[in-house]
Amino acid sequence: MNKTIISLNELRQGVVLPAAIYDAHNSQLLLLNRGIKLTQDKINGLRKRGIKQIAIDSKFVSEISLGLASQKKNLSRKDQVLKELKTQNGEESRSLFRELKKPASANYDARLEKSFASAHQKHVEHLKKFFAELHGESKEGIRYDPLSEIANESVEQLLGDIDLFVKLAIESSQTEAINEHCLKVSKLAMSMATILGFSKEEVCYIGMGCLMSRIGIGKEIQKLINLPREFTPLEALEMKKHASRKLRLLEQIPGIPMGVKQVAWQIHERWNGSGYPRGRAGTQIPPLVRVASVADAYVAMTSDRPYRKAMAPYTAVETILEEARKGLYEPNAVRGLLQTISLFPLGSHVELSNKMCAVTIRNHAQFYDRPTVKVICDSFGLPVQEDIIDLSKEQELQIVKTLSPNDITRLIEKRKRQDEVLDIVMDWSEEIPVI
Repeated sequence: MNKTIISLNELRQGVVLPAAIYDAHNSQLLLLNRGIKLTQDKINGLRKRGIKQIAIDSKFVSEISLGLASQKKNLSRKDQVLKELKTQNGEESRSLFRELKKPASANYDARLEKSFASAHQKHVEHLKKFFAELHGESKEGIRYDPLSEIANESVEQLLGDIDLFVKLAIESSQTEAINEHCLKVSKLAMSMATILGFSKEEVCYIGMGCLMSRIGIGKEIQKLINLPREFTPLEALEMKKHASRKLRLLEQIPGIPMGVKQVAWQIHERWNGSGYPRGRAGTQIPPLVRVASVADAYVAMTSDRPYRKAMAPYTAVETILEEARKGLYEPNAVRGLLQTISLFPLGSHVELSNKMCAVTIRNHAQFYDRPTVKVICDSFGLPVQEDIIDLSKEQELQIVKTLSPNDITRLIEKRKRQDEVLDIVMDWSEEIPVI
């Protein structure tokens, strides 16, 4: 077990110790055991015993240490100002949202769409290869460079057309492979983080973390996942154990930034503390993890599972909103989802208040219940050519319900049957002699 030494001045008051702490100069001397609340009285008691530094298992450092907060407090005023300026103006710290460009046309560029789809398939294969190497017997030479490459290419794509990037990322797929799930979560989470104003570095971190969010799933866990029913309480507990193997695998890959590890390991934490692996709640959960958990939930809900069919995109959004009211997700992260895919997720078929049917193609971050739509057919099921409506500017129109592709097909077929009946009536009427 690797241990990290921390000064008493850097200990965070009020935290419940996730692991035992020891004397920094005597690794056998237990100071406080796991589960004890770290109060000011406890810290003062350690000082009276002459303790100035403690040692703890390295993986729990961020949970008990003030970290950057205490470092910033100890900076001189001049250094503080310089650090803040660097944070505000540095290339890596700048919000990626500033670099988003609105496409000139509401329609998607066909060449760009083809390019994005091709890159997606390439990323699927690269991630599949990475998983195979990571779960192989030899861990020597494992690097996260392929994941960094996927994240950086994804940033370039979303800056080119974030709506098209998101639409392709959240579309349902025939395969339920783990690498496909991780890639979809990664791209949705990166888009949400961009909309929420995170830096390019942070957007890449959340992307790479989500790509590794399902490593550690062995054959036994895979058998549970493939069961044609929901987990029993014991099976659910067994499922959660894969987080430990995931952490061991992450520690075997040299150079992974802490932000990436946090996302990969803690993606199943919940805002109200009901998640795993550590049962953290509220601001104890890192900001990127909060965003990733919402993206992961949405992709899971809209994907087929052995025990259920995929939810419709709008139903999944409704479910996440309801669960957010119960405290499962951070409200700001859910807001980021709505601002990224809209209340009626991109690619959804909808019915307008004028009875026309349309598909959502563009989102408005501030009007996520009023996206831009492309009309498919009129109220009689007749095809409509190139009619694009920005609902944020057409206040008299609104979406009244979502439709499945089958609903559209049935409407068109109904119109055809009506036309056939009308033709028969017209033919029959022509045969009636005029008196």
